[in-house]
Amino acid sequence: MNTKTRVDQGVLSSDDKLQAAYEVQAIFQHAFIGIAMTRDRRFVRCNKVFANMLGYSQQDLVGLPGRCIYPSDEAYAQMGAEAGGLLAAGQPFRTERYFVRQDGTEVLCAVSASTVDPSHPEWGTIWLCSDITVERQQQAQLRTALLENQALVDGAALGIVVLKNRRVERCNPQLETMFGYAAGTMLGMSTRAWYVNAAEFEGVGVRLYDQLAQGGAVTQEQRLQRRDGSILWVRMSGRQLGVGSPMSGTTLWMYDDITEKRQIEDALSAATALNQAVFDSAGAALIATDTQGVIQLFNAAAERMLGYGAAELQYQETPALLHDGAEVQAYAAQLSDELGELVEPGFDVFCIKARLSGKDEREWTYICKNGQRIPVSLCVTALRAPSGQITGYLGIATDISERKKAQQLIQQSKEELEAKVLQRTTELADSNVRLQAEVSERSEIERQMRDLAHYDPVTGLPNRNLLRDRMTQALLQGKRDNGHVAVMFLDLDRFKNINDTLGHQVGDALLRLVALRLSMALRTTDTLARIGGDEFVLILPGLCSANYVEGVADKLLSALQAPMEVQEHILHITTSIGICIYPQDGADTDVLLRNADTAMYQAKAAGRNTYRFFTESMNQEADRHFRIESALRSGVRDNELRLLFQPLIDMTHNRIFGVEALVRWQSPILGLVMPGQFIGIAEETDLIVEIDSWVFRQACEQAAQWRRQGFPDITLAVNLSARQFRRKDLVAFVSGVLAQTGYPAHLLELEITESALMHNVAEVIQTLDQLVALGVRLAIDDFGTGYSSLAYLKRFPVHKLKIDQSFVRDIGQADSDLGIIKTVIALAQTLKLDLLAEGVETQAHLMTLRAMGCECFQGYLFSKPVTAGEIEKMLGATATSLLR
Repeated sequence: MNTKTRVDQGVLSSDDKLQAAYEVQAIFQHAFIGIAMTRDRRFVRCNKVFANMLGYSQQDLVGLPGRCIYPSDEAYAQMGAEAGGLLAAGQPFRTERYFVRQDGTEVLCAVSASTVDPSHPEWGTIWLCSDITVERQQQAQLRTALLENQALVDGAALGIVVLKNRRVERCNPQLETMFGYAAGTMLGMSTRAWYVNAAEFEGVGVRLYDQLAQGGAVTQEQRLQRRDGSILWVRMSGRQLGVGSPMSGTTLWMYDDITEKRQIEDALSAATALNQAVFDSAGAALIATDTQGVIQLFNAAAERMLGYGAAELQYQETPALLHDGAEVQAYAAQLSDELGELVEPGFDVFCIKARLSGKDEREWTYICKNGQRIPVSLCVTALRAPSGQITGYLGIATDISERKKAQQLIQQSKEELEAKVLQRTTELADSNVRLQAEVSERSEIERQMRDLAHYDPVTGLPNRNLLRDRMTQALLQGKRDNGHVAVMFLDLDRFKNINDTLGHQVGDALLRLVALRLSMALRTTDTLARIGGDEFVLILPGLCSANYVEGVADKLLSALQAPMEVQEHILHITTSIGICIYPQDGADTDVLLRNADTAMYQAKAAGRNTYRFFTESMNQEADRHFRIESALRSGVRDNELRLLFQPLIDMTHNRIFGVEALVRWQSPILGLVMPGQFIGIAEETDLIVEIDSWVFRQACEQAAQWRRQGFPDITLAVNLSARQFRRKDLVAFVSGVLAQTGYPAHLLELEITESALMHNVAEVIQTLDQLVALGVRLAIDDFGTGYSSLAYLKRFPVHKLKIDQSFVRDIGQADSDLGIIKTVIALAQTLKLDLLAEGVETQAHLMTLRAMGCECFQGYLFSKPVTAGEIEKMLGATATSLLR
């Protein structure tokens, strides 16, 4: 039996009455419209909204006669005459009336009234009032504008239409443009054509037209469709004109296109869902608090670790709920000594260092719900708003019980071993000890001498001398058995970048880890040797099939896939492998090593992190590679490089907003050479720095000349190679060229690849900050093809992300590429970065990217790379005029 039934049957309990009283009180306090109760024509109760609407306080208005808010006795009497009969019959009464505020001004209100109980009129009447003064004034102004100034309607930014019987009587050009119709073709059209399906069309008719029939204005966000079937979202606002049924009568509607707003909201929702999924799926316990230590958020790992349910953790205080009180007091005393000020043993213990340095990490003891005490490593980080104000704290807790047990076992074993060694040592005679020391020292010296002659001092692997010896033995055995021997030549990819950037100590430590991982993937009969720098050679004797060699190569590549931690640096390294087989690829050591080396260079040319078997044609390719390198050195010296420019397009404003500088090589021997044919060779030598410097200087001089000739300011985008970016004097070089050419720094945009940013991040951020301080803009080129960390990306002071053309090229063919593009767009919007898509070659590319929220483009759809003179002809043209 519900509360209403009990009231009707007269069996309402005291608890029911108390509940009803609470509910009424809540309605009066929190309603957004004015509510008042009258009895015997006097106000006996009202909420704050009602009193404020009429310029009274609640206390002043209660007790006054109803007549006090009417402009005249006649108005008061008319209201009574109209409302009295309906209210007495138990029917609701609705109207619009002018009331008088306490200060004498008038306010127009929408009024709804009903008796508390028609069978007991002495209980009083409930009045609901909304101030519609401004709304009616605006509607009157709009009607006047529509009737008196058709030009204003035609030029309005919103779509405006007058409907009769839900058919178009009159509309402005903006509405025709919004829905994709030619001028004048919408007259007489049924609005059913605008709706995706009949159900939505009929639903709007039921919801909105019923409201219009009650005399009010309506507003709603609605999904509609254009003439071509594409979807748009609008905010539609309507009002009835005249009298009668709005469904068959005349109504006025305004449509505001909010499609882009909805797309942004969807992207933000997706990013929020992704963040929540990451939070929930984290393996460590995550606990977020406000600034007072009250728990606001936590994940499933925290519930599992502590044994509490969701309701038991949220809005509880930490450390009172979770921590050992003695530990908290001890750390408070330690902090008091360190900081020279009293730290109370409360939540401040956990957040004071986080406020000062960003985080506080130490070990604590957590007390679970069942009383179990577990050791944890707790890292507390201050959460800050964009203004820098701390909004709360995030604690990341990891259960270290197993680590503690292991440490205890290790310590116990160490103590036992030390005791046994001490006992044994004391038992040996002094003479015997001295003799053993001399023998050991001599043996160690002899071992070291052998190692220096045959083993690499950095990795402990066989060196070139021992490799030749073992290779000779393997070839002799293969000749006797009529068998095969494989020789693999391994060269680490981009190891020199790590060595130059982080130093030789880090490089040597990385080589040792590489040697260990490779060795673990081999048989005991195989020989892995380091022959110098980042080069290794592997001998595989006793081969049974070529498939086995491929399997070993795949294992070696897989062994290096996982990142390596070296002196607090997380490093990624791959290798390129060349393979040759005895006897078909060579019969002696030198020929086999040379041919394996040639195959290795082919693996690098194929994109690195792969392997290639030697073929005779590779010697021809190696010769071609050498000839191109020699010709390129001469070409750079003899000024054979050519500079082209490709327009950067902003479709939102239908304009060219910039150009990207691109290099070509016009060789008198080889003809026009594209970058893909010589940039890789240049990156293997120091030529890339010289080429980059030439391109940067020439591009700035040309852009400065355009400004002097009076062309509009445009952005100049220039690529920096990884080698150029690591120059110690990069900032000084950029600043010097800008000063010499007179080109403004704010119009320059430097493009840097993801991989170039991910080595020695601290120095990278320092260099980026210095470039930004000059006024230069920064863009991450080929975004999505590298392995950049989102945590680092948030710290990099970049301005733009460029979607790599490899993703754009496969739009409509690979769902994964489309998903990556959507993610990059959402990421750019979340981080408030500019966005540009490269490689746009078709209308399909353009339409798909624009629908996903990307508005800046580069590609052959607009223009191929062209000379400076051809760019001058394009400047000032619209983007759409360039479409091919």
